[in-house]
Amino acid sequence: MRLSLLGLVLLMTACGPSNPAPRDSELRQTPAPTPAWTMHSITLYLPTPIIEQRVPTAVLGAYIKDLRARASNAFMEMPAKEGVSGAVVVMVKPDRQARVWLATGAPMEPETKVAIEKALAEAPPPEVVGGPVVFGLLFSAWGGGTPPAGLPMPTPEAWNALSGDAGGRVMDDRFYEEAWALR
Repeated sequence: MRLSLLGLVLLMTACGPSNPAPRDSELRQTPAPTPAWTMHSITLYLPTPIIEQRVPTAVLGAYIKDLRARASNAFMEMPAKEGVSGAVVVMVKPDRQARVWLATGAPMEPETKVAIEKALAEAPPPEVVGGPVVFGLLFSAWGGGTPPAGLPMPTPEAWNALSGDAGGRVMDDRFYEEAWALR
């Protein structure tokens, strides 16, 4: 890489006597700051072809982008808590109805959980047709913690009443209609 004269001057100024480079021991003592919330992946709770029939990919992508930004802001605005990992489980139904649940490995303070779910539920949902669209945003917050049971498709605790301890029930449109009624 070729460095311009201006680049060289800026580099020398940044590392000059007024801004000495940190020693190796100082770098090891200062942990890198971690974001309050990090999304790791998206998991679909219905087969891809069904979701593609119900909502255009670009529209769903824009909604997920909005949810990511809202989640990042919601977690950042909270005082730092003990690390947690989980999924933001989202169900969108026709007529632009949506519900959000947090499924986490370790319990969260109820006020924190409700505040975050509320902030995410304020995202305007897309129009879907033919049935629900259900997905999860797998995340870690405040450094992460115990992963939730059921990865890669963890379910909200409230849904356990429908699926039973063995979790053997098929999660289809009928299941999601019943899950919608739970809160």
